[in-house]
Amino acid sequence: MVGLIVKDSINELRTRSDAYWDQAAGSPAGRERNPMLTAQAKPPAEARDIRPSDRATRLEAFAETLRQSATTLEKDIAAEETVAHKKDPNAFDYPMTARSMRGRLKNIRVSLQTIETEIAKCIVAGTIRAA
Repeated sequence: MVGLIVKDSINELRTRSDAYWDQAAGSPAGRERNPMLTAQAKPPAEARDIRPSDRATRLEAFAETLRQSATTLEKDIAAEETVAHKKDPNAFDYPMTARSMRGRLKNIRVSLQTIETEIAKCIVAGTIRAA
């Protein structure tokens, strides 16, 4: 009984492995075995039927959420540095949690800049009125 279960598991792994390598090689056989490989991605926001004013409103809301996250991260970083008595991120004994939070904060700021650029494009295009 146990031998049959193990044999079935091994056959299933072989099938999955074959599908992976077929897909990686661009073989249509991989697409036939795995229906997820044939699924179509959603078109970008510009291609969908979203009014520009709705898009700008959504972007503003998302930007505000990111600003709040950035503020929270800044406070958390300051607290971590205070507990560890280390302020220099280049120090070898700088807390790893603060270091990872700094990376997340940098990513959030980059995302904020991108979103603000998109909002500015909406304003320039005349889709929304500047506040």
